[in-house]
Amino acid sequence: MATPKKLSLAHRLTLPLKDRNLRLDEVSARLGVAQSTVDKLVYDGEFPPPLRIGTSKVWPAETLLNAGLLLRAGGRE
Repeated sequence: MATPKKLSLAHRLTLPLKDRNLRLDEVSARLGVAQSTVDKLVYDGEFPPPLRIGTSKVWPAETLLNAGLLLRAGGRE
């Protein structure tokens, strides 16, 4: 069985947010800030900390939506 390919950031930005976990690159792109800025905001307690899944840091999209940090696009999410 082949290892599935990781979707590109551009493709992931077009996917609905419902029931998704977002990686650092996607969170920073959706917020319009550098990845290091997201890390600093987490460190300073101004942004929710990520969950760890293996070695990956992810944020549940629902957590960021409920906190008002991301906007629902056109009510589709």
